[in-house]
Amino acid sequence: DVKKAQLDLQAANQQLQASEQQLKAANMQLLSKRTELEEKNQLLEDTGQMARVGGWEVNVASNAVLWSDETYRIHEASFDYEPSIDEALTFFHPDDRPTLQKALQKAVKTGEPYDLTLRFTTAKGKNLITRTKCRPEVRNGKVITLKGTFQDVTELKKAEEELKRKEILLRSSVESPVDVIILSLDRDYCYLYFNNTHKNVMEAAYGKTPELGKCIFDYMTSEADIQNIKQRYDKSLKGENVVTTDIYGDKQKSYYSIHINPIFDEKNTIIGITAYSYDITDKMKAEEERKESEIK
Repeated sequence: DVKKAQLDLQAANQQLQASEQQLKAANMQLLSKRTELEEKNQLLEDTGQMARVGGWEVNVASNAVLWSDETYRIHEASFDYEPSIDEALTFFHPDDRPTLQKALQKAVKTGEPYDLTLRFTTAKGKNLITRTKCRPEVRNGKVITLKGTFQDVTELKKAEEELKRKEILLRSSVESPVDVIILSLDRDYCYLYFNNTHKNVMEAAYGKTPELGKCIFDYMTSEADIQNIKQRYDKSLKGENVVTTDIYGDKQKSYYSIHINPIFDEKNTIIGITAYSYDITDKMKAEEERKESEIK
């Protein structure tokens, strides 16, 4: 009986050792999986940080809001900040907020996802352009959670706008005959482009140096000139191709043959005008002298 008990104990010890080995192997595998998961999570976090993409979640029943670390960073908010839905909405531009509120309400009610690009102001007052996407989670026909991504696309939008601006300017410049004075304005009469000849003419005529993005009328010191050319621009902004001969200038007056054409975007919407002109002062003076000599 003693020998049998010893054999049973020996067998139990062997089984225990085998179980310990299996447990150790399982722990090693679990540790490896955990390390792999941590590495993947870190990679995801690094990728999100580089792309400025975060995540968010809203529990529909409790209205509890969860943000990922990158979402906190984009908001420039403290990691211990726990926003309500109403507080989260206040970061968005007042004019864009109703669009987001409507999309959220529709997502909760019907389960419809959304993808919006909206203006945004961080907790520190920095203005951004953001893209927010929502994918409602539905169970038994009822939306229980809203999950989505949140991205800072400010630089991307700036690059897109700059590229679009350059394409429009290039197209408008190529389509307009190459001549001495060329400028392009948006619908608010602000400069999109001007060449050096235009800059030199403005300095000679009005004593001011124009700047991109500024209104052309800010550099014209003659109210009569402003009203006159504005009428020409407004016609072109309504779709007309304007051809005229006018005299402009305050410090120095000159005659110009002016051609003004509307600029169309890809949707065939007028977004500004391109004007090119010739200085015909010498020609006009010669014509006046000829007429005077004929009278004599």
